[in-house]
Amino acid sequence: LPFSFATFAKTFFAALPAVFIPIIIVGGIYFKLLSALQSGVIASVYALILAVCVYRSFSMDNFVRAFFNSAKSSAMILFIIISASAFSAVFMSSQAPKILKSIALYLNLSPLTFSFLSATIVIILGTVLDGAAICVLLAPALLTIAQTLGLGVVHFAMIMCIGAVLGSMTPPMAVSIFAAQTFSKLPIGSIVKGQAPFFIGFLAVYMLIVVFPFFSEFLLK
Repeated sequence: LPFSFATFAKTFFAALPAVFIPIIIVGGIYFKLLSALQSGVIASVYALILAVCVYRSFSMDNFVRAFFNSAKSSAMILFIIISASAFSAVFMSSQAPKILKSIALYLNLSPLTFSFLSATIVIILGTVLDGAAICVLLAPALLTIAQTLGLGVVHFAMIMCIGAVLGSMTPPMAVSIFAAQTFSKLPIGSIVKGQAPFFIGFLAVYMLIVVFPFFSEFLLK
C-alpha cells in the first residue's frame, strides 16, 4: 500500500498507549523503582486495562484462552528450568568447574578468546535448547572462568542472553521462528526471509558486545 501520513498518524497514536508497557518494565528496573517481578505485574495490569478501556478487545473467552496458554507455557519453561537446575547442581557439586577453570588457565586464554568461545557455545546450544535452560546449565561454570579472566558480570550475562536469543533464531530448531509461525500463521519461508535483516543486525551488535565490553556496561557508568 502507498504511504499515507494520515494512516501513519492514526496508527501511531493508536499504538502509543501500548508503547508504555516496555517503558514500565525497563524503566522500572533500570531506575531501581521496581523489581523485575513488580515491573512485570504492573505492566500486565496496565495491558489488561488497555485491552478493556482503550482498545476494547477484551473478552472473557480471550482472557480464559490466554490464561491457559500462559499456564501451559509457564509450566513447560519451569519444567525445563527445574531439570536444568538439577543437572547444574550435580555439575557444580562435582570437580568439573575446577577442572574447567584449570584448563582455561593452562591454555592461557585471553578474555577476548574466552568471550568468543562462550558466544559460539551459547549460539550452538541455543539452536536446540531453550535459553533459560542454557543459562542455568552453563552460567555457573562459565561465570567462574569469566571472573577469573577479569570479565565483568554484566558483560558475560549479555554474551549469554543475547547468544541464546540468536541461537533460538537459527536452524535446525529455530524456536523463535516456529513461535512466530504459530501466532502469525505465515509460511516458515516468509518468516525466515523477513527476519534475515534483523538477524544480521542483531549478530553485528552481538559481535560488538563480545569484543567491546563498553557496549554492555556503559549504562552502569
